[in-house]
Amino acid sequence: MKHLWTQSEIDYLKRHYSDTPMSDMIKHLSVSKNAIHSRAHILGLRKSQEFIAATAQATARPNSGRFQKGNIPSNKGKRQCEYMTADAIERTKATRFQKGHIPHNTKQVGHERICNKDGYVYIKVEGSRKMVLKHRLVWESHHGAIPKGYNVQFKDGNRQNCDISNLYLISKQEQLRTQNGIYRYPVEIQKTIRNLSTLKKRIKKYEQTNRN
Repeated sequence: MKHLWTQSEIDYLKRHYSDTPMSDMIKHLSVSKNAIHSRAHILGLRKSQEFIAATAQATARPNSGRFQKGNIPSNKGKRQCEYMTADAIERTKATRFQKGHIPHNTKQVGHERICNKDGYVYIKVEGSRKMVLKHRLVWESHHGAIPKGYNVQFKDGNRQNCDISNLYLISKQEQLRTQNGIYRYPVEIQKTIRNLSTLKKRIKKYEQTNRN
C-alpha cells in the first residue's frame, strides 16, 4: 500500500536525509526503504558528499554511517578527480543540479493561491520570485501604479473577487475614518456611503476654491 506522507514526515526527511543513515530514518518514519528513496527523489534530496565519504570509509562509528560533528572527510580540500574515478565522476553528472534547471515545485507564471491568514489572492508574475497580491496587480494593469498612501479595496468585501469592477482606490486616511464598520452594511448602502464621502470631498474643495 502506498504511503501517504504527512507534512511533518516530509519536513523530517528534508532536515535529515542528507546525513542520516537509512536504518535510522526507517525506524523514525516507520516506512520502507523504497518509500524513503522515492520521496527523496521527488523532493530532489541527495546524500551529502561528507556522508558518502564517511559511510565509505567508516571514519565515524563502525557501521553507523552518520557523519560526526568535528570529523574531517578524507576528501576535504581535494578536487573531485583526486578521489573519484573518471567513470564515477561521469555517473554523478546525472544527479547534479543543472544550470537553468527549474525545480519540480516551481510555480508557473499565472499560478494563484489564497492565503489562509488574510484571505487575499496571490499570483505568480514573471520576473519575481515572490507572489504578488492579485487585486493590486489587476488595478495597476488598468489604472497604473497605486499612489503612495492609498489602498485598493473590494466593493463587495470579498477579497477573492478581483474583478476590476469590484475594486476601488481609497486613501489610508479615509479608510481609517470610514472603512472600519462599512462592511456590516449591504452592498447598496456601502456604495451610498462611498458616494457620500466623495460628495463631501467635492463640496469642501469647491468651498475652498471659491472662498473670498
